[in-house]
Amino acid sequence: MMTNNTANHSYRRALSALLATSALLAFGACKVTQTEKGELPDVDVAAEAGELPEYEIVKTNDGELPNIDVDVDGGKLPAYDVDLPDVDVGVRKETVLVPKVRVVLEEEEITVPYLDIDLPGDDANTVKVERPIAVRLAVPNAGYDVRITDIHVVDGALWVISELSYSGDKPGGPLTVSDTVVVNTTEMDVKHYVVGMPVRTADNDQFEFIPNRTELADELRSGKTIYRS
Repeated sequence: MMTNNTANHSYRRALSALLATSALLAFGACKVTQTEKGELPDVDVAAEAGELPEYEIVKTNDGELPNIDVDVDGGKLPAYDVDLPDVDVGVRKETVLVPKVRVVLEEEEITVPYLDIDLPGDDANTVKVERPIAVRLAVPNAGYDVRITDIHVVDGALWVISELSYSGDKPGGPLTVSDTVVVNTTEMDVKHYVVGMPVRTADNDQFEFIPNRTELADELRSGKTIYRS
């Protein structure tokens, strides 16, 4: 049978090894492979009932922890499959209510320029036709104005140059702005050019908008100017 000192020493050493091993497992989130099975020593402790035995502990040799192989894998974040909604974006035709303002044109007598034009080659038998040359533009509000600035004969056609000005949004609209010149000349085709910011509407399709008159400079030099305001 072991003496009390020897038994206590063996028990303490085994307990220390067990605690050390438990500490490694508790503080290290790792995989542990057991290489040797251990067991606590058989200790016979004599003690009277009702009291704890007294021991004198004497160290007889140095202890060591059991051999432990530790395999550690690198960490990684968890992966998730996320299903997002599938959205198709497009356009379609829809009937909606939109505000409309009716513009009524009324006859009114005003003073307009009048041009009686005799072209080279005209004679007493030349038939001339008197007709108004008008520019009428649909605009979104009363901040717009238009005027005919010059008319040219280019390649047998009348080229009418107008300028569209804008002074800022003003109450009233949509509406129509216009200017008119009456010409008395032989039948000729008419081409309208408007210098200014384009106002795109179905009513304005007959007019060609240009940023400035320099785009027509070469053609105008080759023709003949018959009116300039």
